[in-house]
Amino acid sequence: MELYQIFEEHKDEINSQLGINSSWEPLEKRKASRIRFTRDVRPKESTQNLCKWLVDEMIKSKEAFTKYSR
Repeated sequence: MELYQIFEEHKDEINSQLGINSSWEPLEKRKASRIRFTRDVRPKESTQNLCKWLVDEMIKSKEAFTKYSR
């Protein structure tokens, strides 16, 4: 079973742990698949705030996905 399929089986738990909804795109007939996280950006939001959000989400993602990748 491919890693993407393992993650997809736990999609609800992963989304819950991350606290966001994500877009799961299997990309049939390709070597890769995509799990996309998006966020609305406010017009005058600082780059520092966006970078902090990105780092925070990466840390949470690592914790959420590592749980199912073993």
